[in-house]
Amino acid sequence: MKTVKLGAGLLAAGLACAPVLVQAADGAAIAKANNCMTCHGVETRKMMGPSFKEIANRYRGKNVEAAMIDKIKNGGSGAWGGMAMPAQPQLSDADARAIIQWMLTR
Repeated sequence: MKTVKLGAGLLAAGLACAPVLVQAADGAAIAKANNCMTCHGVETRKMMGPSFKEIANRYRGKNVEAAMIDKIKNGGSGAWGGMAMPAQPQLSDADARAIIQWMLTR
């Protein structure tokens, strides 16, 4: 009986985590499909912008999701130097959120 409950509990825990893992994987695919990798490297600085790892290190554990969605969709400058990040208005909030969640796991 305890084994069944433990197994069911582990199964339930795995199912509860599955959407987060899928969304994180989708975040990488969404970033790639929207050419984010042109300016941002995953682990190291690429041509123009900070790497996703650098961004994650700065913002991890902070309540910045809404501000980051705004920055992605509307662009901005000054947070990482003089190079402006172009606006990405074609991204839905859900896609921007998926990129952010993936990025913060770096």
